[in-house]
Amino acid sequence: MLIALLGQATFLVLSGYCGCGQEALVIVFITAGMAISGLQYSGFVVNYLDIAPPFSGTIMGMGNTISCLAGIVSPMVTSALTPNGTQEEWQSVLWVTAGILGTGALVFALFASGEVQAWAKHKGGDAPEELPLKEAEMVLEKDTH
Repeated sequence: MLIALLGQATFLVLSGYCGCGQEALVIVFITAGMAISGLQYSGFVVNYLDIAPPFSGTIMGMGNTISCLAGIVSPMVTSALTPNGTQEEWQSVLWVTAGILGTGALVFALFASGEVQAWAKHKGGDAPEELPLKEAEMVLEKDTH
């Protein structure tokens, strides 16, 4: 997760410092940043299932809903920061983006866990899913007779 977010931030900032005539280098930096961002999926996407298996779909839905706000807010922030479209204005946009990515990496590094959370653990008797297969079959047979 750290490599993905900080790598993406680095390549985005580097792309902002390319000059005229360096379009190919900008494309390389942006492509590298987006490619390395794919590494984050092995971090946070599977983490939903790690921390709360029975609620992973609900938590992922809530997380995706919240993250969609970035798609709504970012065009407004970008247009406010780039009224003239100069390179310096775009550098500020890329630095803000890098700051957000860096903050996300820091928060994930400090607070993320792969342990099932206490609130997500099954409370009560043994559920058939938690019993060995043979015992679960016996429980099901008892229930059907």
